[in-house]
Amino acid sequence: MVAAVFGFMAHPVLATVYYVSASGNDSNSGQATSAAWLTITRVNSQALLPGDQVLFEGGATFSGSIRVAPPEAGSAAQPIVFSSYGGNPAIISPANDSNGLLAVNCGGLIVSNLDFAGGGRTVNTDSGIEFYNTVAGSTLNFFRVDHVDVGGFGNTGIYVYGLGPTTWFNDVRVTHANVHDVGIAGIETYANSFPAANVISNVYVGFCTVSNIAGVSSMKSTHTGDGILIAQANNALVEYCEAVSNCWNGYGAVGIWTWASTNVTIQFCESHHNGTLGSDGDGFDLDGGSTGCVMQYNYSHDNAGAGYGIFQFYGAALYLNNVVRYNISQNDGRKNSYGAISIWNGSTDPGITNVDIYNNTLFVSPAVTGTPSGIYFFGDIVNNIHIRNNCIITTGGLNLVNSSLPSGLAVTVLFQENDYWSSGAAFSIYWNNSHNYSSLPGWRAANMETVGTTNVGCNVDPQLVNVGGGGTLGDATLLPTLTVYQSNPGSPLREAGLDLAALFGLNIGAQDFYGNPVPNGLPDIGAYDGTACIIPTAMITASGLVGAGSTVNGASVPNAGAGATYIWSVTNGVITAGAGTNAITFSAGASGAVTLGVVVDTPNACSAGSSSTNIPISTLAPHLNSPYVITNGTLTLMISGASVSTILQASTNLVNWANVCTGTPPCIFTDPQASNYPTRFYRALLGP
Repeated sequence: MVAAVFGFMAHPVLATVYYVSASGNDSNSGQATSAAWLTITRVNSQALLPGDQVLFEGGATFSGSIRVAPPEAGSAAQPIVFSSYGGNPAIISPANDSNGLLAVNCGGLIVSNLDFAGGGRTVNTDSGIEFYNTVAGSTLNFFRVDHVDVGGFGNTGIYVYGLGPTTWFNDVRVTHANVHDVGIAGIETYANSFPAANVISNVYVGFCTVSNIAGVSSMKSTHTGDGILIAQANNALVEYCEAVSNCWNGYGAVGIWTWASTNVTIQFCESHHNGTLGSDGDGFDLDGGSTGCVMQYNYSHDNAGAGYGIFQFYGAALYLNNVVRYNISQNDGRKNSYGAISIWNGSTDPGITNVDIYNNTLFVSPAVTGTPSGIYFFGDIVNNIHIRNNCIITTGGLNLVNSSLPSGLAVTVLFQENDYWSSGAAFSIYWNNSHNYSSLPGWRAANMETVGTTNVGCNVDPQLVNVGGGGTLGDATLLPTLTVYQSNPGSPLREAGLDLAALFGLNIGAQDFYGNPVPNGLPDIGAYDGTACIIPTAMITASGLVGAGSTVNGASVPNAGAGATYIWSVTNGVITAGAGTNAITFSAGASGAVTLGVVVDTPNACSAGSSSTNIPISTLAPHLNSPYVITNGTLTLMISGASVSTILQASTNLVNWANVCTGTPPCIFTDPQASNYPTRFYRALLGP
């Protein structure tokens, strides 16, 4: 069992595996399942060496708190491991004033396949798993937390905590953690020195769920109830995580967010139904002092606050060069009148600077409490905010854009090539805390939706799939299967976006929300980048004249590819072969004209292609008569009609025709090449 779980590690000869069992005895050696220890107290009394493992009996409950401290420490090559044996995870049950596991001033640790069960978030005041650095100027390296369940703690589920600005951590990974029923935060990195940044480096949080992180209502001056918070970090990635139903008893918290950090990416996550007793309660957030950070490919919905927050608080470090792209927000801003995307500066100049917001799809309907909007600006000055290629949809007359910033505080905000759709209600944008714009041309008069002297932007039905019907996935790995908010083939958003790379030098990433490559042809508007709108070609190719009563006449349209359908109609004639294909034969009436029509459709077409043509019927026109006679590998056909020069043509596909011979009816034509083809079609035409 141990080799299967940790077989990738090469342990030195002196490394020891210790076992702890509910049927053990602390006087045992601990070095076999038959000689296991009984208690965590015995584990804590053992000086663990690099490469040592402590394995608890799966399914059993062990009271106490695991403690690790110098001189104990592992390394990336020889970590100290705490895990389970025997299949199911063991349960660690600490006292109500204790952590489940506390490691102080030591690194090189793996914690896996364990459940940490506190006595309840209002009973146990500590954290589930905590790594703590108190030594200034020191760096603790290599921490792994994998497949753990943590719940019932009043502080934080999984906590990486530095006491000061130089108590550094490096190389931290938390994967497949289920953190729930906690008071202050689910998973958090933090340095207790404001506004110190970049204290924790190289962090990965993936495939985790944080739920019911309630918050603490008595702590009104700070944020409590956070799901995943990456604070004061450098080079971090959070992906494939779900944050649900957090902060319902706290203030100022967010489902998944970062602050005072550099180069943090939050992607492929679902954050929903997060609440608040006051402000925030957002789905996602790049907060104060964030620099070079990205939120992309996320799904936010049904949150009290913003779907995506761009926030800068007073005293934070510079807020620079952040990106929000290819995200979906559905019915966020359920409280406090936030927007699907909200931009707030609580600081002073330069405030929020250089933010690119592009190719997001935002849907907002009226809320029971407050008045949400598509995009919301409030607070103080913002600089160089570029909002491009987004699809903004509201219902119930809500503002597409709402800004309470006075004139002069948002002069470098640009909206370019966005679609504004109010679902049949009046176009509504409130800007500079003073101006209502009721049309796209009016909005352009505010120096918005232009590129140079070219008007851009649109106010059209985006024609998306099942708008408002996203629901809850409950598993972030399923995000690519979400079909809502994809544009229909005939959507005006397809191929309608600005080329952000060519025009503005942006690195637009490799894919859209759904995994399609970008650009997929020309850029689209919104989080979905589909292929170009195509109408199948339906131009009919047929003879310019047919004989009265003729029975073998051909017509065709270009082959539209796999899955195409062809619906033919004939007036004053009858289809004799090829119905449902791109090439038919038909008979003609005695006089007048034959009218041919066709409708061609394909699975990915914007709409079907169609055409029709009238073919005159002439008694002068030659026509083929049956029976046909095959003799010695040749084909002989009888042609009747007026005594004028006639051409016999042959084809294998009813598209490309070749002359076989000429003559004057009534006559017999012979094709000596007929036997060389599996299928051969013929037609007779008036000669030159």
